[in-house]
Amino acid sequence: MQENARIKIDEELLNSLESDEPTQNTLTKYFEENLKAIQDLLFNYHYDKRERVYELSLEENSLVFEGNKGSFRILYMIGFFNACADLDYNAPEKMKIDFSINRDIKEIILTGEYWPERGQDEI
Repeated sequence: MQENARIKIDEELLNSLESDEPTQNTLTKYFEENLKAIQDLLFNYHYDKRERVYELSLEENSLVFEGNKGSFRILYMIGFFNACADLDYNAPEKMKIDFSINRDIKEIILTGEYWPERGQDEI
């Protein structure tokens, strides 16, 4: 399983990507402003276990960008709570997210890590 998400690019970001401004800071700020899309992408990985995803932050100095592609590492917490079974589980997680910028359709395409899916066990 490998999840994808898309973020629309506004004109301000598009212009700064085409200029000589420091794009690392610009992209970091833009991803921090669009954490909801990243949270939705991460939630898809944890949905089967009914875990929630919260407290997202970009790892400092993890953003790498060259041309129209790059990657960054996101730090987040997963949690599971079930009062009936007396379960309360919280744990820190991290994931590398690759991205590519499609200037034609004005979108950033985020791609999470590949998690192999486990098939059904034989009986």
